[in-house]
Amino acid sequence: MALLTENIPFQRVLVRREYTTGYKRHHGEYLQGFVHAVTSYMGRQLSFQVCFTEPGYGGYGWSRMPLRAIVTQECEDDWTDFAIQPWDCGSFQFSVVRFDMFQDLPMFALINGEKHEGRYWFSVDYFNSMYADDHRQNKITHLCKLNCGRIVGVPNNRSQFYDPAFFELGGDRPDFEPMHRGFSSESESFIEMSDAYDNFHGGYDIVDEEHDCDETCELCPHGNCPDCEYCDGSEEEE
Repeated sequence: MALLTENIPFQRVLVRREYTTGYKRHHGEYLQGFVHAVTSYMGRQLSFQVCFTEPGYGGYGWSRMPLRAIVTQECEDDWTDFAIQPWDCGSFQFSVVRFDMFQDLPMFALINGEKHEGRYWFSVDYFNSMYADDHRQNKITHLCKLNCGRIVGVPNNRSQFYDPAFFELGGDRPDFEPMHRGFSSESESFIEMSDAYDNFHGGYDIVDEEHDCDETCELCPHGNCPDCEYCDGSEEEE
């Protein structure tokens, strides 16, 4: 599991040059390079480690290049941050996974009420924070390389994968609703011992043993039991 920064699948990109000049110069120009790592800074959008390959810039790097600054082909920079990645990173700690099932598969990103076609890149999932560990708040981020050139990070409810070999593409968005319940066998509710024994041991009955106790000695919690070695022992010592 990663803390702050992690390696990702290699991807050649164009970097919007104005993001390398404090947004002061070179608007509409691009620098060639590749991205090889991602940074998850809680409360911000994903950012990337870039290595430039542009002639004259080859080998120079840039840390935490914003997602909207890297593209696969020239395109306008006119989308909002919310359109690029609708949910900020949920933690400084995260995992990077490239789902084998969806590797380079066509997918749709649902943005501004429209489906934009692209290809799956990789996913980021978060943990160990008040947001990431809350089942009502956690969001996974799927990175999608759109055909228009932009790269976006969208959660499950804004993603639709496409593999005609396995399933027919669905139509309108399903009527899914978030689940506001966590599932845990130990922390969500009190477990009766009889249920625990049924689960762990296949249905043993728990029986409260009865004791004929008239008096209580110091060693035996049950009292003065005829067959109790403690009671017998205490009587002999007296």
